[in-house]
Amino acid sequence: MPEDIGYQSKAELGVGLLRRARQAGHLMAAWVTADSGHGAVPTLRDTLEMEGAHYVLEVPSNTHVFTQATQVAVPAWSGRGRKPTQPQLLAGEPCSRSVPAVAASLLPADWHELTVAEGAQGPRIHKLAALRVWESRDGLPGRACWLVLRRDLEGSEAKYYLSNAPEETRLLRLAQVAAMRWPIETEFQTEKGETGLDEYEVRSWFG
Repeated sequence: MPEDIGYQSKAELGVGLLRRARQAGHLMAAWVTADSGHGAVPTLRDTLEMEGAHYVLEVPSNTHVFTQATQVAVPAWSGRGRKPTQPQLLAGEPCSRSVPAVAASLLPADWHELTVAEGAQGPRIHKLAALRVWESRDGLPGRACWLVLRRDLEGSEAKYYLSNAPEETRLLRLAQVAAMRWPIETEFQTEKGETGLDEYEVRSWFG
């Protein structure tokens, strides 16, 4: 590995690829979607927000959100020790909840059966719900966003997404963006096979 190349996480590599594609004029899309390995990184979500991109990013099931507006404040100094500087939840304010817990609390009427895309074996139909929440950052409420919940018609597979899309965005649009990951990944696999990169094994940097 050349000495001038430092470590970059998958999220950092992804942002770099997006920037390069935009600068080269090859990327005009307004939306970004990615798997939970990327969506779990708050700094990636912050960067996409700052750079004007709308995202629908899958997040892992241990992600927490606030479903109600929650007040925080810096605690009053007791007169001993260091003065508090970090805000905390006020007494009696609701804590954050895991996204599976939020999904379990919804009523049947909150779920909508939608066709999100055309698959190789016909329409891809899922049950979806979305609600406005606040991100949990170190146990405190962060930026307001969409929480999108998806499950199979049989209820066997659950997916969770966070999105910074505007409040007026329709649920179907959010679901369609999230569903675009499947054809994109399929296309990558096809192209890797056509160019021989699916079995390309090397043992050196130059290779």
